[in-house]
Amino acid sequence: MGNLSRDSFSLRLGDLQHVELPKDAEGTLTSVLPGDLLFSITAEIGMMGLIPESFPLAYINQHTALIRFNLIQQGRYLPYALLSTFAKHQYASRKHGLKTSFRLDSIEEVIVPLPPISEQKRIVAKIEDLFTIADSMGDAADGLDSVAKQLDKKILDLAIRGKLVLQPVGYGGSQDAAQGALGHVGDNVHIAPLQGTGIERIERFDFRFQGLWQFFHR
Repeated sequence: MGNLSRDSFSLRLGDLQHVELPKDAEGTLTSVLPGDLLFSITAEIGMMGLIPESFPLAYINQHTALIRFNLIQQGRYLPYALLSTFAKHQYASRKHGLKTSFRLDSIEEVIVPLPPISEQKRIVAKIEDLFTIADSMGDAADGLDSVAKQLDKKILDLAIRGKLVLQPVGYGGSQDAAQGALGHVGDNVHIAPLQGTGIERIERFDFRFQGLWQFFHR
């Protein structure tokens, strides 16, 4: 879990642990693939790491959940959405037990604002442009790091509300927003349109979408 990040999904690879699995171990269930999102489910809930392309053979442990997106949804929009304050409020409300823990079925129930694929790409590009500006501001002078972090949170807050990029007049398009968000969490757990549950969480965050944006969860 020390390889995951708190405020990003960049892997921290300075302290690697090498393992040799026994021949009867179910390594295929714990091995990672490019595009997988690792998510901490004990201690500090919601630390993340996105597996990049050409990543060497690696495995997760019992403190980490593996989220594998459907091929059409692979990219950085959903990891950014899961870093948002909206998502983190859901993590905090679903902790279990005396020791802080988060069940796999809790991940399945996290509500995700999902725009069409074309808009996801524009949102990610804008997020990363603005993050670069915020990071350079934080590096420019002492004491501005906290301001840059607050800007990052605000950028994500606007992004998942459809307020970060301009939506075209007569916004429409195909139904690509509805072609699945998370491919599976452990077993084949598909995301379905929101039906009733969690409505109070949505209303509290004042979402006002246009076009084909939808909410998805388990």
